[in-house]
Amino acid sequence: MSTVNIQSQKLSTNWVAQLFQFRFPAGGTVYLANALEWMPGWSKFYNGQYDYVEIEMSGIRSDLTGALSEPSLRIASDKLWSNSGWASATNGLSLSDYRGISVIRNRLFYNIGINTTFYPQLFFVKSVDELSATEIVFTLSPLLGGDRLEQPSARKLETRPE
Repeated sequence: MSTVNIQSQKLSTNWVAQLFQFRFPAGGTVYLANALEWMPGWSKFYNGQYDYVEIEMSGIRSDLTGALSEPSLRIASDKLWSNSGWASATNGLSLSDYRGISVIRNRLFYNIGINTTFYPQLFFVKSVDELSATEIVFTLSPLLGGDRLEQPSARKLETRPE
């Protein structure tokens, strides 16, 4: 099997952990992970700054029409409020003040080494859909493609000239 086939098989496997950075407009960054350390060497990448909390992200899709998906991010709030960084960054915020928080998502894959570079996904909090004693649910808005301007347009279905 060729190296290209092996690498593409690794990339087609499901991710096993997600790392999230929440950057607040007023300052402060909170690091959350949806998995505990499970892989040797993860601590080097993890660096002790991510706190484990139950996080579920759904509604991510991509298509060739240019339609933007607005994923949903569900976080268990019982552990979230015990995170000192989150508690201090959100102190005094109303629900509308959450808009504009940037959310950077990194995924880790079991078959791929920790030192492999992946492009993080950048989202912004569009709205708070639910806030209860057990969970907080956000609707996210993706970056509008400004970070990938060198890529050919998916709508035109063109190939890049060599």
